[in-house]
Amino acid sequence: RLDQGAGTVWAADQREGFHGGASYTRRVTNDAQARVVFDLFGPHADYVRVMPFLEGIVCSVHGLVFDDYVAAFRPCEMLCFRRPDGRFHYGRAATFWDPPTADREAMREMARVVGRHLRAEFGYRGAFTIDGVMTADGFRPTELNPRFGAALGVLASPLDLDMVLLNLAVAESEPCDWRPADLEALVLGVADAQRSGGTMAVVSVPLENSEDIGLIYQDGVFRRAHPEEEPHAIGYCGPHAAGGIVNVKFVPAHTPVGESVSVRAAAGLKWADEEWGLDLGPMEPPQDVRRG
Repeated sequence: RLDQGAGTVWAADQREGFHGGASYTRRVTNDAQARVVFDLFGPHADYVRVMPFLEGIVCSVHGLVFDDYVAAFRPCEMLCFRRPDGRFHYGRAATFWDPPTADREAMREMARVVGRHLRAEFGYRGAFTIDGVMTADGFRPTELNPRFGAALGVLASPLDLDMVLLNLAVAESEPCDWRPADLEALVLGVADAQRSGGTMAVVSVPLENSEDIGLIYQDGVFRRAHPEEEPHAIGYCGPHAAGGIVNVKFVPAHTPVGESVSVRAAAGLKWADEEWGLDLGPMEPPQDVRRG
């Protein structure tokens, strides 16, 4: 009944604690997939949230709640790819994509309204994030996370400012002249002027630290840069508790501003898959149906 033509998305509750990175989220398009996901989630959840699958750019907007102000930052693209078996791959966040101006301001106003509500109803202080999809009809929120969101660190990465520490101090109501409007303006200005981000994957394959590998994006794929070429991205890998982690970080001077970087990010993961034999498989990027 909820399927609008592209299937539905199921997300398990947090009975066993916090989970992220799309670990308990699946796309369901037929009865056979529904049975598989039901059997997978059943032992781990009491409830499952079911929503229509929404085509568009997965994105988030962050707010920071102070005693008398809610700072609302700019939207960030969340690099979320679809897999053929219904799984999703969350590949980090980036700030190169720009939604239409009216949508950007509508998302920021949403953050202000939600932040004021969290403060009034629950005495909330600190960061939160509203995640959703920029569809052909505008932004549609899918969840509210009352915590620090990863993309907030990407937004502020050009600044010499520890946003995690700042957030903890605000949440604990440390007495300080925070000047939240000035902080908001500072982060917005820097995030708009200096874009950043990249994509990543945690894998079960054991990996050792690699050297930084310069990459060139050409004809929709990445290749190793020649010594005389200025790289478009930097690829590297290293060990992780699960086995290994790979990263492809975009070079801002060679990454377009405005359009989604999801296609480029999917190409980066494909390069890493082939370079290190990770068995990641195909990653389908979303379509920017709002911008066309």
